Amino acid sequence: MGGSAPSIPVADAQGTAPQQQNYNVLAGSESQAGSNVNQVTPFGSLSYQQTGTGPGGIPTFTATTQLTPQEQALLNTQMGVQGTAGQGSQLALKGVNYTDIPGQLGSMTSGLTGQQMSDYMASVAPYQQQALGSEAATLANQGLTPGNKAYDLAMQNFVQGQNQANLGAAAQFEPQAFSQALQTYETPIQTAQGLFGMSQPASLSQNLINTPTASYNPVDFASLLNAQNQAATANAQLQNQQYGSQMSGMFGIGSAALKALPMLAMMA
Repeated sequence: MGGSAPSIPVADAQGTAPQQQNYNVLAGSESQAGSNVNQVTPFGSLSYQQTGTGPGGIPTFTATTQLTPQEQALLNTQMGVQGTAGQGSQLALKGVNYTDIPGQLGSMTSGLTGQQMSDYMASVAPYQQQALGSEAATLANQGLTPGNKAYDLAMQNFVQGQNQANLGAAAQFEPQAFSQALQTYETPIQTAQGLFGMSQPASLSQNLINTPTASYNPVDFASLLNAQNQAATANAQLQNQQYGSQMSGMFGIGSAALKALPMLAMMA
């Protein structure tokens, strides 16, 4: 008796989840494929080719850059220069012993000081000899001759003065020689650093193409199950309410019939 309670549609989470996931994967794949637009510029071209399939059937693509012949020739020239610079940096460092800095600088300083002193003496020696002769002539005019104590002392002092001048020149040459030696010592390092920096290859990460990737979200399976449970609960509550109403009606009819029995007996 009485009709059944109206049912509320219940979401089929088990069936909806895979279907929704397929839609998401399809949308992501189409978005990725649609974003891989081949490009052609005056400097070269960029093209995409599907080269595989990733997890879940997502297609994977490879981006290929092709330079024009003119640009490729420039790149080849640049790479050749870089190779030459790299080899040059090695040769620059091989010419200097960088394992013995004090010894290398000391030897170079001594050599440069000696060279400067040699050049200095070659230039002043004739004048010093001439000055020494003039000093001897002056002493001779004073009646002083070699072997005389006064003559020997005067000549000794004169020569000592010339030697002091030479030592003063050498004292000036040594700091200059050290500075020159240090500059000479550091030049191969600086040259190698410049050549090495020029020869560094291009950065792979900076030259990669930022290819658009598939964008899709997994199915919110927990929400689907929650909706299913809520619908099932609502159905159960509605059926219980309908069942309660039916039972209440049946008990109401029985009670009314019992009350009517005495009246029916009197009428009989």
